[in-house]
Amino acid sequence: MIKKIIYIGSPSYLSVKYEQLLIKNNDSGEVNSIPIEDMGYLELDSPQITITNICMQSLLAKNVALVSCNSSHIPEGIFLPLAGNSLQSKRMQAQVNCSLPTKKNLWKQLIQYKIKNQHKLLNRNGEHPETLKKMIDKVKSGDADNMEARASQYYWKNLFPIAKFKRSRFGDYPNNLLNYGYMVLRAITARAVVSSGLHPSVGLHHKNQYNPFCLADDVMEPFRPAVDQIVLKYYLNNPACETLTKKEKAIMLYIPHCDIETEKKTHPLMIAVQKMCSSIVDIFEDEKKELPYPELCLTE
Repeated sequence: MIKKIIYIGSPSYLSVKYEQLLIKNNDSGEVNSIPIEDMGYLELDSPQITITNICMQSLLAKNVALVSCNSSHIPEGIFLPLAGNSLQSKRMQAQVNCSLPTKKNLWKQLIQYKIKNQHKLLNRNGEHPETLKKMIDKVKSGDADNMEARASQYYWKNLFPIAKFKRSRFGDYPNNLLNYGYMVLRAITARAVVSSGLHPSVGLHHKNQYNPFCLADDVMEPFRPAVDQIVLKYYLNNPACETLTKKEKAIMLYIPHCDIETEKKTHPLMIAVQKMCSSIVDIFEDEKKELPYPELCLTE
């Protein structure tokens, strides 16, 4: 079942009663409730939100990704449980013992799938039929020739109808929407990694010693075009929008519900990411060799 995505952007008091999250609006006094077991992602986007410790414990016990935003309304931190799976010790051991060739092969597949989805989105109108498609088979083990960067250079140059658009964390609109969307995707992926019994800091390719979510950053790569598709659609209808408001956030929080086709079945992105993590576990435990292709489903 797809878990619910909850966003709170007003002064509130959060508590728990009978496994229900109680959200009291500080201004109106109105109280809303939601079963914690139905939740997958909770974003707190107001400096005047108070949350009880027992509430946080209950959220972590149900593997809810708790995201806290800073004064600029950008996600600043992700809270996840220390133990997200009953077989965590066994699976983490397999993760740590994974051979370098296996890691390189996994990274190759992830990058091939990312470029496939980039090609599908970019070629949605038949305007770019070959360039990215030719790069897919050129990806080597560990992406030794850095085809990911080559594909991205062409992709970003042509995705938006913006002269000299440059993808940058600090770039002009719509970079701010992409940044926020990727943060949502990262939180969803980190949640899936932990619930699969894997450690998010032990990556396949990403190895930055200051990054606690290396594996999540690896796994999310093929799913990035799902974020790009939402941002592109919004940009085409709102080319002059510059700021990230609650309206834009509400649209971007649709990301977990994006359709992804995996093994001839269509799933919400949140489920597809979980299935990807489960497949990685199978490969770590020598029960599988290939990852399923999470194919992006194009929208109108």
